[in-house]
Amino acid sequence: MKTSGKVVIGKTGLVDGVLTCNNADLEGKFKGNLNVSDMLSLRSSAQVEGEVHIGKLSVEPGATFNANCLMKGSVKELKKETKVDASQNNSKSGQSA
Repeated sequence: MKTSGKVVIGKTGLVDGVLTCNNADLEGKFKGNLNVSDMLSLRSSAQVEGEVHIGKLSVEPGATFNANCLMKGSVKELKKETKVDASQNNSKSGQSA
């Protein structure tokens, strides 16, 4: 299923397949490929298995998340932060020597 809106799977809901959407709010079970361009919210009763590609993730305590997960855009941000941290550490160690 593909939609440009928000998908809500209730506590008794079960989806087995491919789902592509902007936002998703899960309380039930999902198994398959899940592509959420913005926010995936997993409530305490949610159970997720499969491949997940997301923009943002919110997980309540009690949710089961057994999936391979790729957060879009996070790799670029981490590389920038690592370079800044490394240069700050070098300048600090040079000052203390």
